[in-house]
Amino acid sequence: MHRLMLALSHFTRRFKWPIMVVWILLVAFSIAFARKADEHLVSGFSGSKGSQSKVVQESFDSGDFGSAGRPNVGVIVNPEEGSTPQQRVAAVDRVNKAASETKDVVPLSDADLQNAQQEAELQAQPFNIPLQINASQNEAVKVTQDLSDKLNPGDVEDGVVFYFVGQSALQAAQAQLASKSVDKASAAGFPAMLIVLLLVLGSLVAALLPLLLGFAAISVTLMAVFFLSQAVSMSVFVPSLAAMIGLGVGVDYSLFILLRYREDLNLGKDRSAAMAKALSTSAVAVTFSGLTVMLSLAGLFLMQNSTIRSMAFGAIIVVAVAVMGANTLLPSVISAIGRPVEQHGPFGRTLARIGSKRRGGGRGTDGSESIWERFARWATLRPALKISAVVLVLLVVSYPATKIDLDSSTVLQLPTDNQARIGSNKAAELAGPGSTAPTAVMVAFNQGTVNDSANQATLGEVKKTVEEGPGVAKTQGPQPSGNEASAVYSVTLDSDPES
Repeated sequence: MHRLMLALSHFTRRFKWPIMVVWILLVAFSIAFARKADEHLVSGFSGSKGSQSKVVQESFDSGDFGSAGRPNVGVIVNPEEGSTPQQRVAAVDRVNKAASETKDVVPLSDADLQNAQQEAELQAQPFNIPLQINASQNEAVKVTQDLSDKLNPGDVEDGVVFYFVGQSALQAAQAQLASKSVDKASAAGFPAMLIVLLLVLGSLVAALLPLLLGFAAISVTLMAVFFLSQAVSMSVFVPSLAAMIGLGVGVDYSLFILLRYREDLNLGKDRSAAMAKALSTSAVAVTFSGLTVMLSLAGLFLMQNSTIRSMAFGAIIVVAVAVMGANTLLPSVISAIGRPVEQHGPFGRTLARIGSKRRGGGRGTDGSESIWERFARWATLRPALKISAVVLVLLVVSYPATKIDLDSSTVLQLPTDNQARIGSNKAAELAGPGSTAPTAVMVAFNQGTVNDSANQATLGEVKKTVEEGPGVAKTQGPQPSGNEASAVYSVTLDSDPES
């Protein structure tokens, strides 16, 4: 490995410009696709393969139950105080117009539109306009987002506020929240990291290098996500995870190599020898660290869940790209730029004095013992006592993990001021608890159809058992499939959206 890294050092110094050009072209090419990475991502159902829920959802998506299996989105029309009948009727018209202009959304029939207009004209109370979506549950999330862009839910407009309700509405809200969170994290994280890097490295050029590697890793990864998402199910949370991990490992790996390179320069080595030493030591640690992280993340593939697996995909790719960038792009840029990268800032010079060693000696540059030597002696003194103290601290800080609630609903994962969460609670007040997310119970027969007497008896027993279950408010059905080999019940639970 030592010889390989020495050869890599020679290669990156000799071919620094071609390597940089290749990376620039790769990142420039990836940016266009990275910006569209979320076009094919899903935030909908992604249950375990072969699970009961997956079987039911696949039956719905295949169209076996016709319109009964199609997802719906409800638009709660919430009049503001003082709204006029004309404003409320106009709001109904806006909803229907947006539905007719959104692909895969079925606009209201003439009769339903007239009923909604009459209801809006007669009372200044919230009411629900249900809209059917001619798409699968996962596709319905994107459709709901398109519809949302036309109606701006949560904003007061002409005396009325719209709220979206239903499973696709909640998942669309999660997707939008995830996208905004990445932007907020980047806006807050980049300046803070740049300030810290400026303090440590002492020059703007050197401080930008770790961020450059992180940006390159994220951009290339998002391009890979764009293409992968067209072949396999990829979660909407993949870009967020890739951005966080990519920026973290990009900065860490850059600092490991750059600081080691500077340390050897301070010891009197020339640039070629310093780079060779940095790559044969710190870069080796970076490589094996990245491999360890990727192997650990690969363990997530053992979980039969497409959301978890796609997040593992994104994390593994971004770490792999960061490792390759640290071993090729970073040394090439350092060799090309030279002195602006090598200069220490005040804080960086202090760290260098604290941690540096004489050649062949065990003391600091001024002949005194370094702080790291003193810390090592203290840490290894009375190891049993130190280990016991550390274990005690870990037990204390990990105690809250025993109180984690793993059964929180989708609604609770949204902020209290999110329009989808507000709408779900309003819908529960209007139509009763559990009305926005009924549970589907499918009965599939090995022989015969739903019309056979024996199967009819089975359906009756199933309905009776379901209705006697705890918390069941209403049962509708059975709705037979197209080939009548199965039937489905819609079960409304007597529970509020947040439980």
